[in-house]
Amino acid sequence: NEQIESANEKGIDVIICDHHIPDNSIPKAYSIINPNQKNCNYPFKGLCGCGIGFKLISAIEKQSGGIEEVNQYLDLVAIATIADQMPMINENRTIVHHGLKVLNKNPRPGFHFFIRSINRDIVESDISFNKFSLLADAATCQPSLANFIAKALPIPLLAPVIHTTFLFII
Repeated sequence: NEQIESANEKGIDVIICDHHIPDNSIPKAYSIINPNQKNCNYPFKGLCGCGIGFKLISAIEKQSGGIEEVNQYLDLVAIATIADQMPMINENRTIVHHGLKVLNKNPRPGFHFFIRSINRDIVESDISFNKFSLLADAATCQPSLANFIAKALPIPLLAPVIHTTFLFII
């Protein structure tokens, strides 16, 4: 809450993407996107924080008339979904299915070496029983690491609002 209050004082709008069951103290953010909030009618409650952030970016892209550039990040959303041990049903199953296709077809630097070391396409269990879940745990325990990762990812669709908006993915 301190970080959000500090951002508010500086005129920075904060958007929080969260998937945890909220407690009684709700931060005073510009917007909180969490399907587990009371009175939220979003039909699927099982997305991870990264999946919710992906949905936000997808909506921004659709609103701006984009041509599905956001789908290039499906591999990262799939890894986050699996590593955060979200249920493999509904939207998560679709995200993971398409995300693994992206990951295996055109792996990002670093993942390429992992795929080559197992000498086959990556499947869900390769991620859930590997180091990726440790990264998810570290990012959850260390908000600064999660924010560093979020800042390090090139998301050109958010560039027009990056000066006045900060996005927390929890």
